[in-house]
Amino acid sequence: MQCQEVTRVFRPGQDVQYRYLAHGLIVNSQFSLPQLRALSPESAQTPDVTIVFGPVAEPVVSQPGHRRGLIRGQFRYEVREGRHIVIDRLRGFVAKNVADGIMSRVLTVLVYQRGMLPLHASAVATANGVVGICGQSGAGKSTLAAALVAAGGVIVADDILVLGHAGTFEVFHGACGFKLSDASLHHIGRSSVGLDLANEVEGKYFLPVASNGPTTPLLLDRVVLLREGSPEITPASRLEALAEWTNCVRMPELINTAPNAKAVWQRWADLTTAIDLLYVAHGRRMAALSPIVAYLNTPYALTH
Repeated sequence: MQCQEVTRVFRPGQDVQYRYLAHGLIVNSQFSLPQLRALSPESAQTPDVTIVFGPVAEPVVSQPGHRRGLIRGQFRYEVREGRHIVIDRLRGFVAKNVADGIMSRVLTVLVYQRGMLPLHASAVATANGVVGICGQSGAGKSTLAAALVAAGGVIVADDILVLGHAGTFEVFHGACGFKLSDASLHHIGRSSVGLDLANEVEGKYFLPVASNGPTTPLLLDRVVLLREGSPEITPASRLEALAEWTNCVRMPELINTAPNAKAVWQRWADLTTAIDLLYVAHGRRMAALSPIVAYLNTPYALTH
C-alpha cells in the first residue's frame, strides 16, 4: 500500500470522510492526512479517535485530558480525553500546513492524553528488529531511516514514534513516508522532482514509501541517539541516555497533558534499562550512511 492512495468515503450531506491507522489507533477524519496509512472505510471497527471541523475558542488550555492551542497561524485545535479532536481552520490556511500540523503536534497531544510516550524519533523494522532513531529536529533522523528502508527495511514511523502502555516496549505504525529536505534527499540518492512539500514552513518534501508492514504493534529492539560530529558509532550508557531525554521525548513541554506525567516520563527511564542504546553520528555525509546502515543491519550478537 502507498500512503498517497487515500481512502475516501462520500456520505450525502457530509464532508469527505477518511480513515487512517495512526499509532495503534483507528482515526476517522474530516481532513485528509496524506502522511498516514489509509485504511478501508468498509472496516467495522469503531474508531478510537475522531477529527472534525468546528469552532475552537482562542484561550490556550493545557491540562490533563484537555489541550487547546494555535499552530502556525493556520488553525486552532482542541483535543479532549485522547479521543476527540476539533480543527478550526483560520482565514488563509493552507491544507498541507494544517495536515502537517495535525500530524506533528495535534496527534502528539492526543498520544500524551492516552498515557503513551511519544518519542522524537523515526523508526524502521529491519531483519534484526525495530530500530528507533532519536534526535533533535534537523539531526538526520529521517535521512538515516530512509537509508535503512532503501536497504530493505520497512517504515514504522517518522519524527514521532509512540511507545505503548507500561509493561511493554511495543511501538506502533505512525507514518507511510518521510519528510526530507533537498539535502537529505540528495544524501539518499533521490530528487525532490515530482514530490510535494510536506508543508510551506520547513521546506521539506514528503517522500512516500511502501507501507506493507504489519498493523499490529512491534517490539522496539534498539535505539539510536543521533549527535553531531564525525561519523562514528559508540555504545551509550543508561546515564547518558537518561540525560538525552529532552532530545528523545517528543514535545516534552506537553507532558502535563498526560493523565499521569510521572508515569509517562518513567517509560523513558525504563526504556534506557531494557533496550540496546547507541550513539551515532553520520555528519550528514552520504559516504557515512552505508556503513552505519550495514552495522544496524548486523545481528546484535555480532555487535556486542
